[in-house]
Amino acid sequence: MFSCSWLEEESKNSDGSGKLFVAVSVENSNSTRRGLRETTHSKLFLRILDNYGSVIKDTSITSSNGLIMCNFSKIPAQKECSIIAWTQDAAGDIIHLPDTQSVIVDAGSTSNVALFLAPRVGSIFANFMAVATYIDSFFMSFDSDSGYFSARVPRATNTFISLDKVPYGANGKLSLQVTRKDKSFLVDWDTVLTFQKSDVSLELSFVNSGAANFSITIDKPSNTVISGFGDTTIALDKESNIGVLITEFCVNGTGDKDFVEVANLSKTTVNFNELSIWVGSTSKAAITAKNVVIEPQKTFVFANTAAIDVWQNIDATGSLALVSTSAILRIYGDGVLLDYVIYFNENNSGWPKVASSGKCSWTLKENVADPKYNNIPSNWKVSTDTAFVDGTNIWYGSPGVL
Repeated sequence: MFSCSWLEEESKNSDGSGKLFVAVSVENSNSTRRGLRETTHSKLFLRILDNYGSVIKDTSITSSNGLIMCNFSKIPAQKECSIIAWTQDAAGDIIHLPDTQSVIVDAGSTSNVALFLAPRVGSIFANFMAVATYIDSFFMSFDSDSGYFSARVPRATNTFISLDKVPYGANGKLSLQVTRKDKSFLVDWDTVLTFQKSDVSLELSFVNSGAANFSITIDKPSNTVISGFGDTTIALDKESNIGVLITEFCVNGTGDKDFVEVANLSKTTVNFNELSIWVGSTSKAAITAKNVVIEPQKTFVFANTAAIDVWQNIDATGSLALVSTSAILRIYGDGVLLDYVIYFNENNSGWPKVASSGKCSWTLKENVADPKYNNIPSNWKVSTDTAFVDGTNIWYGSPGVL
């Protein structure tokens, strides 16, 4: 809160004037969770006009506070006057749109006026965590009907990039490029966007440092997962944390021994009319199982039909072919997203590397029981449990066993 006061000589209002108390509430143009640098007001402007439009008071206050209160004296009484307030940043650009209120001040008394300032601009920002060392830089741009905004930043372990002072309502193409050190594109993505005030800010959160998939949030809790290699964009709801999540899966290089284990890590039995596994950005489930009951600390295993000669404890089979490099796995129970995992079987991705032949599974570490934590690469390990031996081929994994 910021307060100010102008106490001019009044001789007890012998001139028949009054006083005016003005409270200005300034809506933050940025998410309070982020200390964004540019889309921030630094100065409040207050102007009082008489009923002819002539300036009575004109002042500016250096403050970035959300509530500013001021007292004005010697305001002409019994005549309508207008109070106008707005904010600017250090560069002189308007951040909050002007708000105007009219009032008639009584002689010898104080009139109160409350103004509310809403931002006209916001920030589109991206925060990238645990960025791979082979990345050189990030470039983000918004080519809109309200102007062109762009920023480029070099790679850091945790990288932040923002497009600042973007007008709300601006419509155009938002683009993101991630460049390797050899200057080739790891990601070259764009989407059509109308930047809305209800968004506060558009958040892009780096899922992990492998093939550079991104979780993009516009209106929480919905988010969008986008592949760095141009796969179809798919919209995801927030994971329903009921304790049902992916705990083990095998990506076989030949595509015929794949499985995905789903576990109920809660303390209650769960029942689904339909439980389904989805692979990649397809619009159709790979396998759907009917009337599924999973007791606490028990599993349900989806597998490719040809995988049953290698793995035990398979509950449902079908056409389940996982990509050996990177993909997204989704589990739905009666149409509700229970869990998704984005994996990367690539060097420097943060995930433990599995041979291209794919004869072993990834298994979630025992201390992880929340869907939001099984997208962290360090929470996975390569299985060392021998499941099947075929001559010189040894398969490692333990589907159906926690």
